[in-house]
Amino acid sequence: MTISSSALTTESSSIMDPKASILCLPNEILSKIFENLPSKDRENVGILSDRLDDIEKRTGCRDFSTICFSTIDKPEIVARDVNANKFRKWPSEEGLANFFRRSTCRSLVIDGPLTVEHEQCIRSAFKSVDYKELLVDFKGDYSGRILIDLLRSRSDIEQLHIGGSRWMLEKEVEETRRVLMIIPTTRRLAVAASEGKILTDSILAHLVSVSHYTDLGGVKETDVTVEGLETAFEMVSAASHYKEVSCTVPASAVHQFLDRRQFSVVFRTNLQHIATGTKFNYRLDRDNQDYLYVSIQSDKSPVPL
Repeated sequence: MTISSSALTTESSSIMDPKASILCLPNEILSKIFENLPSKDRENVGILSDRLDDIEKRTGCRDFSTICFSTIDKPEIVARDVNANKFRKWPSEEGLANFFRRSTCRSLVIDGPLTVEHEQCIRSAFKSVDYKELLVDFKGDYSGRILIDLLRSRSDIEQLHIGGSRWMLEKEVEETRRVLMIIPTTRRLAVAASEGKILTDSILAHLVSVSHYTDLGGVKETDVTVEGLETAFEMVSAASHYKEVSCTVPASAVHQFLDRRQFSVVFRTNLQHIATGTKFNYRLDRDNQDYLYVSIQSDKSPVPL
């Protein structure tokens, strides 16, 4: 059988054409290839054809350093991958769930007041994202619901940072208290910039129990009593691993607490409990002299973050 030169040329060109070679592969294999390509390479391969572009978008499995959902100027998602490439996505854009599907991320940030439409978008986009740090700006009626939803069934978050409003209505205080009482285990927890009395004895005890490092210094006024301070102190002292908690407590409660225990003075207001070795430090809150900023540290060696 004789093969024409034109047929040989056609066959040779198809073998040498990378686009034609890639398109011969089934969708499952192409998706696996996209999973293991850097972001820029994924984009370059995706633009070769509509089919490749569709598979690339549906593959997900991207690796990001940060993902930020913001409503400060206009609703948008800004994500940076590990190579500092920036991606902008609008919440109304179709395919958000596929774009972020099974992706990894160091920090997930939710910033600005939220609506029910934002709530649906966040659930769709981030339900399968694996993140280590969660930063939520606690504003509006939907922030608490979104925070709870993002934390549901997650036990490996290393850091949780909750930003709050300086002025809070009573219903916002109650909603914040409800959310704080169901915070799951996390390595480091911080609650910042809140002038509502969101901290009670029971909430303080819960937060100390679920975190190694609990920073509540941003809550300027609290309803913590001497009993609540004693409970937190005992929990830190009895922990099998290093624990540290800082918060603002009414000055009267701090003075009652100090009268009930024996401490040695390390330096000025840096004290150490004689029986357990637990460190206790307090200082005046410059913004409100009715409160003292308190820090409690166990005698265990700190665990590197």
